[in-house]
Amino acid sequence: VISATKELDERIHFMQNMHGNIMAPPVAFTILQTLKTMELRVKRQSESAMKIASFLETHPKVDKVRYPGLATFPQRELADRLHRNRI
Repeated sequence: VISATKELDERIHFMQNMHGNIMAPPVAFTILQTLKTMELRVKRQSESAMKIASFLETHPKVDKVRYPGLATFPQRELADRLHRNRI
């Protein structure tokens, strides 16, 4: 940054340091686009994890499965309170 005075330069550097890097427009656009589908992606990942945990829970070679979505999870009540819609 080029500034007219040393004072202005110090103020600009302070603001940059306080706020961190400011995103470039293409980066901001990409983040906004990915946020639009994030809820759906998290739901699908949670559903897949539940299917895998349920399968493993019934598998004869697996002794223990600890997944917050399972009814057998020791802290299920806590998990239900902390996870919205069991996700």
